[in-house]
Amino acid sequence: AQQMMAALFCLCPSGDTPTARRLYDSIVAGCLPIVISDTIIQHVPFPETIDYESFWFRIKKKEWIRNPGAELDRVLATPVEEIARRQNQMASYVSA
Repeated sequence: AQQMMAALFCLCPSGDTPTARRLYDSIVAGCLPIVISDTIIQHVPFPETIDYESFWFRIKKKEWIRNPGAELDRVLATPVEEIARRQNQMASYVSA
């Protein structure tokens, strides 16, 4: 848990189900989720209330399999201001 709290990004691939516990752990820890899934939005709780797309980074499975390094580079190239905006957006749901 401490590693997640110290990290800026957390990889959140799907597990046995499209939404794995690590997604919610990363949100609570303040670690921006990098979600590797094509269908996760259909399985998250409260999608009408929580705008997940406003804070997570979502990568399609096919893109991840083809070139995971390029996908991570794309996320890491996100401007600092955008990262801060996503962190604030995510935090607004945790403290709500």
